[in-house]
Amino acid sequence: IFSNIDRDEVIKQARLYSILYAVVGFVGLIINFVATYSLCIAADRLTTRLRQKSFETIMKQDMSFFDEPQNSVSILTGRLAIDTTEVNQATGFSLGITVRGIINLITNYIIIFTFSWPMGLASLTTLVIFILVGFLQLTLTNLFVLKSLEHQGRSLKTAIEAIDNVYTIISLGIEKRLLQKYKDQLKPAYHYDIQGAIIQSLLFSLAQSCATFVLSGGMIIGAYAYTSPGTVYYADISDIFKAIGAMLYAGWLFKELIRSLPDTQSAQIAASRILALLEEKPSINIPNQGVDIATKFQEDYAKLALDDIHFSYSSRPGVVVLPGLSLTVKPGKTLGIVGPSGSGKSTILSLAERFYDPDPDSGTIEFNNININIFEISSLRRQMSLVPQDPVLFDMSISDNIRYGALFRNDITEDEVIEVAKVANIHEFIMSLPHATPIRLIVSHYRGGPDAGGRLYKLLV
Repeated sequence: IFSNIDRDEVIKQARLYSILYAVVGFVGLIINFVATYSLCIAADRLTTRLRQKSFETIMKQDMSFFDEPQNSVSILTGRLAIDTTEVNQATGFSLGITVRGIINLITNYIIIFTFSWPMGLASLTTLVIFILVGFLQLTLTNLFVLKSLEHQGRSLKTAIEAIDNVYTIISLGIEKRLLQKYKDQLKPAYHYDIQGAIIQSLLFSLAQSCATFVLSGGMIIGAYAYTSPGTVYYADISDIFKAIGAMLYAGWLFKELIRSLPDTQSAQIAASRILALLEEKPSINIPNQGVDIATKFQEDYAKLALDDIHFSYSSRPGVVVLPGLSLTVKPGKTLGIVGPSGSGKSTILSLAERFYDPDPDSGTIEFNNININIFEISSLRRQMSLVPQDPVLFDMSISDNIRYGALFRNDITEDEVIEVAKVANIHEFIMSLPHATPIRLIVSHYRGGPDAGGRLYKLLV
């Protein structure tokens, strides 16, 4: 346009291209908005679904699953919160930028080869280096990241346990000891992070510089092509500068794509952990499999019989908890089991509710002479009530906590809730509380207090 000496023609052409640029910009605005919005919505839906499926998988697992160190509360909550967020960051807006960058990169290579194929061959070395750097970064640094995350999970578990039991820790005066333990658990993660940072820095620096090095070689090749008229290598000055411009833009695209690799790497690690979680299959907690216990007998009381039960926890296979226990509890009778810590008192109840299954060489556990393994798991557990040593209540109203005892019913009235509270001898205490007192305040006030063994247990009952 501006090489034309005709003023009117210059203005006419400038107006034309100005309008074309404005139209392209407006169309690009709409396309980018729709594409970005769609990708962000898709990423949010993916994240929501991953969280739902992950939580569903966690809730279906057997108790032995939670006994493993790698399945602690801190690590599993991290799967729900952190890992899904990592996947979101690499599949939404970032994915759009990456796809657009790859398309632009391919377009630039087509332009370079169109105007000067020798310069195009030279620029291909950048692509080879980029692929090599990406492969090394996603494989080598992954090793250090996974090791670091493993130790971070251990330190996070220590932190959560310390905060959850802060009263006990303060009463024993072991704050400094726990702090030192936390620091010691963080040290290996720090060393792995440093090693990963060194490798990532070297690879990133190489990727950032290689585009400039290739441009340097492209200038030399372009000079030979321009000074070789009559050969297959020849390109005029206009084509040389067009190819150089495309190489400059391709180099910038390489740098941007390299910068997105850490997000891709984090998402890859997070996705692999989520997929590993989703592949976990329970052996006991399988819903809608088995016979409804209500179809077998309607008695208010049942006989519980354990015959030659052997059991060891999967997390401690070398420790025998029950070495062939036989026990019978007759209908309507009360049985008290007394023994030191670790002798298997709670284990007996856990086996009766099928939180765990006995060892393969064991006998059977029966209700009214019927093996409990044939019953549908939820119908079996609805026939029993378990009050653990440490009362656990949900962060909701007292009424809703009481209603949780009959989730299979949707028509529970307020009068029934009051009647149940009276039976548990907790109604007067509830009525003495200020209106709408949150359950967390009740728990925090009474936990560890002189009445902790009374009112909280009654609420749980």
